[in-house]
Amino acid sequence: MKHFNKLKKALLPICLMLFGVFSAFAQPLNGTYTIGGTSPNYADLSTAVTALNNNGVSGPVIFNIRSGSYSGSNWVGSINSITGASATNTVTFQPESGAGTVTLAFAGTSSTNYIFRLNNASYVTIKDLTLSNTGTTYGTDVMLVGSASNNTVDNCVLTGNTGTSTSTNKARVYASGNTGSNNTFTNNTFPAGSGYAFYLYGSSGTRPSNTLIENNTISAYYSSVYSFYNDDLKIRNNTITKNTSGAFYNIYLYECDSALEITNNTITGSSISSTTYGIYRYYCDGSAAKRQKITGNSMTLSSTSTMYAINFYYSNYDSIANNNFVATSSSTVYSYLNMYGNNTKVLNNTITLTSTGSSAYLYSQYNYNYDISYNKITVKSNSAAYGLYPYNYNSSVTNGVISNNNIVAIGSSSTVYGLYNYYGSGMRIFNNTIYTRGSSTCYTYIAGYNMADNYLYNNTLVNGGTSTSTTGNVTLYAYNYSYYGAKTYYTNNVISKTSSNGTLLYLYSGTPNMGDLQVFDYNNLYTPGANFAYNAYSASISSSFPAYRTASGNDRNSLSYPPAFMNVTNGDLMPNPADSNCWSMHGRGIHIAGNDKDISGNTRPTTTGAGVPDLGAYEFTPN
Repeated sequence: MKHFNKLKKALLPICLMLFGVFSAFAQPLNGTYTIGGTSPNYADLSTAVTALNNNGVSGPVIFNIRSGSYSGSNWVGSINSITGASATNTVTFQPESGAGTVTLAFAGTSSTNYIFRLNNASYVTIKDLTLSNTGTTYGTDVMLVGSASNNTVDNCVLTGNTGTSTSTNKARVYASGNTGSNNTFTNNTFPAGSGYAFYLYGSSGTRPSNTLIENNTISAYYSSVYSFYNDDLKIRNNTITKNTSGAFYNIYLYECDSALEITNNTITGSSISSTTYGIYRYYCDGSAAKRQKITGNSMTLSSTSTMYAINFYYSNYDSIANNNFVATSSSTVYSYLNMYGNNTKVLNNTITLTSTGSSAYLYSQYNYNYDISYNKITVKSNSAAYGLYPYNYNSSVTNGVISNNNIVAIGSSSTVYGLYNYYGSGMRIFNNTIYTRGSSTCYTYIAGYNMADNYLYNNTLVNGGTSTSTTGNVTLYAYNYSYYGAKTYYTNNVISKTSSNGTLLYLYSGTPNMGDLQVFDYNNLYTPGANFAYNAYSASISSSFPAYRTASGNDRNSLSYPPAFMNVTNGDLMPNPADSNCWSMHGRGIHIAGNDKDISGNTRPTTTGAGVPDLGAYEFTPN
């Protein structure tokens, strides 16, 4: 027993010393620590992350990584939820000597596919590092897991093995099923070669929110930002380049709701050889209080395959404004401003779609309460070309406004539409210029089956089609079905053909009198040919303006005289003030309340004392 007591006395100091040592190591981290190099606090990244996970923090922590290139399994870190971390007690990983001085490399595996893994971790900043996952199958640099929130990746180079993979395992930033919020990725560079720059697949239940992707330079092979179930996502001011073959799903979003922003990005793609989506939004809903914004983007894409430059479906409460979208392909080019949506604003965009070997289409169908205004739309192909196709469907609400647009649709051997407007309800279409040209079916303005009265005023419509078809080459084709009883009122328009082929007006009212549901007055209607108006009910032709007036009872205050434009073949329908024929459009309209500006923003008279308005989209003064 005495020997046992002596042993206890001998061991007591040792135990106390060991307890002190372990207590010291168990203390929360606070301050600045070094990783790697000579005499560091931690020999490698994994050791530092283990200490962080075990000890937590009691204040702001900075890990300074010594200059050099480091590789292997000791230079990856899975950071768990950090005890004590907060907006004040942040954790930062950065080079000791500034950006460009540290590279962390690892060949990813199925179990360790990351350099940094933020596993429910929050308030972590990774900055100024080069992260290189060199795995040929697994190539993720940063992975977000669970509720990881309030993390920042800034000014890093996220790179690794290059190739043509379309696997999500090669996404440089990867998240799946995550629920965290306020994660930011700013000022980073993504060199070419990854399948995805960002693959962010949130939880469909508790969704991640307010992810910010800003000021990055991205050269992903397959997709730049691919995101499902991310609310309040912000994609801003990024420079995105694709100059390799294969498919390109650039910005591809599904159910990214609330205040989504895709703003001021520069997107360039060339040599693309498979299906292309420039910006794809599907079931992305804003609200009256949080309208989604797709604004200020510049996108130029060229391909040899099918292209969807902008593809928006089932998305509500959005603003598509001040963008420049240019898409060229030797195959078919499609763009969908919004399909099956409502409360969409499409304002002040330049949209240029060109197919050199097939057709090009611009759709905006099955919508209501929309505003498509102040856009310059050019659609060209060597087959079919649709300038703007808003196929409406809801008779219980006003479909929308289409105003102050310049629309040019030029095709060849297939159907050309300038503006195709079916099932309109309470629509106002004004101050637009629309020019079409093609050698087959060619309609400058086509409308039918109106469900409530529609109003077209101060538009300039010119058909340059060359087909000899009486019913297939028409400047204004209007088919109002008597079942609905809705009328369309055409006022202050310039409606003309450039050649004697085809027909100026194709009208159907469901009765022998083609003017019953199609009401025209104060217009300039002109064709150099003998087919002035076609009565679709009786299949009869009015061969002149007087004959048409007699048959329809329309246009008692209108005239028929050659208009004068600056450059018709290029679709420039601005009046030529030096041509004496411009007087046929000047001062011949009637005042329309509310239409106090022309397509260029010039004042248009709305009262007698202010003067007489001009016909067509422009106010002007002849020389």
